[in-house]
Amino acid sequence: MTEKIVGMITSYPGVNQSDWLCQQTPYHFGKWGNIRIQANHPQPDFLLLYQFDFFKPPKK
Repeated sequence: MTEKIVGMITSYPGVNQSDWLCQQTPYHFGKWGNIRIQANHPQPDFLLLYQFDFFKPPKK
């Protein structure tokens, strides 16, 4: 079983992504079973969108 990487994008400006993600798992460094949470991984297997406000085009 290979380790899966979960990245994250959030629209909350005050969230320190690295610290927040590591605190979401019961083990150190964002590890939980075969999952590792790394917010800034360049090619994650999965992407978590946490309260992400998508771009809205301006109204005419």
